[in-house]
Amino acid sequence: MGLRDDTIGALILLNREATAVDEDSATLGRALADVATIGLLQHRAVHREEASSSECAIQPNST
Repeated sequence: MGLRDDTIGALILLNREATAVDEDSATLGRALADVATIGLLQHRAVHREEASSSECAIQPNST
């Protein structure tokens, strides 16, 4: 999974049978990876904003 030139994770898709991956399955796999990538990036952004907000709240009390 990636964004531009950065790798941000990996997604492993397994099958019960040892068969070749057809085009529909490959397309579905790419779609799942895209959705997972968006979820990871949103999660990181939320936590980055929460950390930034808590730092701002702490600083005025530190003086």
